[in-house]
Amino acid sequence: MNINQTNDNIWDRIFKTLFLETPELFLPLINEAFHESYDKTTTITSLNNEFYNKDGSKIVSDTALMVNHIIYHFECQFSNDKEMAFRMFEYDFQIGLSNAKRKKCIDEFDFPKSCVVYITTNKNNPTTLPLKIKFPNGSFLYEVPTIRIHDYSLENINKKKLLIFLPYLALKYPQKLKNKNLPTKNEIITFYQEMLNLLETAYNDNTITIQEYNTLLEAIKEAEQRVFNNYNDIKEEVDNMVRSTLELKSFKLRDEAVAANTIDMLRQMQIVGTPMSNIIAVAKLKNISEEKLYEILGLTKKV
Repeated sequence: MNINQTNDNIWDRIFKTLFLETPELFLPLINEAFHESYDKTTTITSLNNEFYNKDGSKIVSDTALMVNHIIYHFECQFSNDKEMAFRMFEYDFQIGLSNAKRKKCIDEFDFPKSCVVYITTNKNNPTTLPLKIKFPNGSFLYEVPTIRIHDYSLENINKKKLLIFLPYLALKYPQKLKNKNLPTKNEIITFYQEMLNLLETAYNDNTITIQEYNTLLEAIKEAEQRVFNNYNDIKEEVDNMVRSTLELKSFKLRDEAVAANTIDMLRQMQIVGTPMSNIIAVAKLKNISEEKLYEILGLTKKV
């Protein structure tokens, strides 16, 4: 099976799911593509990415977002499409037009900062996408930068916090797997273990939340199942690794939710005037020490 010939276009869908569920993880991508310095506290606003031409035809871009009043646009691209520069111009024009209408601005037209993210290992994927636009009073070179995910090692991905790249790293293997001597199953297993360790470290360092962790894991699982679908021995082992990690994090997510609910309950008891002795008793039942309880309630324990 050709891994890019799918009914649901899995690769675009992973990209859009990551954007919808973990938009903050796109801030490092913006930083990398446009030399910005946003951190995770920066506010992101999702913009409309569906447009209609006058003939009724529909245009759908992958992502459109606003950060600090600047519009950014990213497209996830599998193959080296020769018409990509033209398509990007069409997307950007529609995004800019929608923004102009929203602002009711009739004397200025802002194009978004756009970038194409190539997810495959094809060395022919361009580093920029130029398009010469001819106006009656002169010409202009419209040029879109690109990012090629497989130019980045796991070390660089970790350093630059480009964790949304992780699911697509599976795409470096299809061509190699056609050669039965390269790579070995152990190499692939080792690589996935390193990837999962990287993700675990990012969570432990508070680089990502537990929800972001789980969303990335789900995307990694979906990608590897598609890539290794015809290699049962590899698929089974990678599946087991990812699935066991997902199960552990699901328990962690559940425990964190229970802990948050318990803290809310204890604080509510304090607000309504529940005697401290009763609050302490409830906290003990929830395995919360008195010292921790006083910290939660913002109180100083009397000696």
